[in-house]
Amino acid sequence: MVFFDFRTSFSCISSVGVRIFLLGIAIILVALTIIPVRAGNPFVTPSGAVYFWPSCENMYQIDTGTLGPYSEKIAQELVIRAFTEWSTIRYSKMTWTFGNTLTSKPSPEALLHYMQKLLDSRPEQAENYHNAVIFDTDGSFIDFYQGEGASNYVLGFSTPICMNTGEILGSVAVINGKILTGESGEIQELYVTILHEIGHFIGLGHSQLYHEFAFDDDPYNNLFLPVMFPIAPTDGVNPMSLSQDDKVTLASLYSTEEFRTRLGTISGSVFRPYGAPVQGANVVAVNVKDPYVNAFSVVSDLEKMNTGEFTFSGLPKGTYELFIEPILPDFVGVSSVGPFSLDANSPSFINPVEKEYYNGERESGSRISDHAEDRELITVEEGMTVTGIDLISNEENTGVHEWPLF
Repeated sequence: MVFFDFRTSFSCISSVGVRIFLLGIAIILVALTIIPVRAGNPFVTPSGAVYFWPSCENMYQIDTGTLGPYSEKIAQELVIRAFTEWSTIRYSKMTWTFGNTLTSKPSPEALLHYMQKLLDSRPEQAENYHNAVIFDTDGSFIDFYQGEGASNYVLGFSTPICMNTGEILGSVAVINGKILTGESGEIQELYVTILHEIGHFIGLGHSQLYHEFAFDDDPYNNLFLPVMFPIAPTDGVNPMSLSQDDKVTLASLYSTEEFRTRLGTISGSVFRPYGAPVQGANVVAVNVKDPYVNAFSVVSDLEKMNTGEFTFSGLPKGTYELFIEPILPDFVGVSSVGPFSLDANSPSFINPVEKEYYNGERESGSRISDHAEDRELITVEEGMTVTGIDLISNEENTGVHEWPLF
């Protein structure tokens, strides 16, 4: 089966008169059935298989020509810089090498033809746009895939093409140059957008870590947001480079031996007071001595096993506090966080969890006995795995539960 739906996908969108607003389209194609796209951190198929590249060493191609007001040289340099940043993550074996510039400028129809032939295992019957980044200088690709007029606000999309096993066959990214103006400071915003798109290109979804920073009155704490944050803040300040959350997400998929021996792991589950597992809660681990750098997030039950499980791997040695929080209602559809926030009726938004910290044996599910701000710290050592960190969502106003209840 194959993902192929250009309507429900993660979009790079510009808010007219403000700036880049929503980041990242991920249109995922998986063997011959059309299914709505779902984001995660990383992406997972509808059956819960994590997307993966069969090789850690891959090559990409770059389009020729201008990107709106930017020259071919500048546009290509931004793409190379973005791939280089994703390829030089400590503890990750994933590398991307610039292979070629495209020998011909594709049309939207030709690109679609190539993707369809790749899914049919006959890519030799189409022009080679394998792992290509396309410069849509006039917005024609965006309008073709997203509908007439979409090029006035959609900045681009990325299209991992994969099997229902999660194996990625190839990927394509399109960057819209039509709405770029060349104004001072825009090029850094464009770079972060490309960096975000390449994250989708290689198989990563969105993270809402430190979402409060995006909506407060301090523009400079936006620098601590992950690049894979679903939106770009409207106050004009973007993250400048990959966060630890971004890096660890990739490294956990393509980890080195050093990743496993030098870093630690915390795992557990999220439950309702009556024992049912929670799908689609955001779980956050924060190093108490370095909270703005070493903070990480993951969605509960990411692999859809209906267990409420979560795992944080790649944690530097230290002391951590852990909490759960709801996925923000705005992070739905094109800005979805995790596989359970596709629409308003998805599990993340049905009886969403309240924000509360893990507090050890005092976890009870009662707002009276289990105070949301009470917390028990968790110590992580090199190569160590801490298990059994189970959180019970506070949903009851009275009483203390003996947990779990079935």
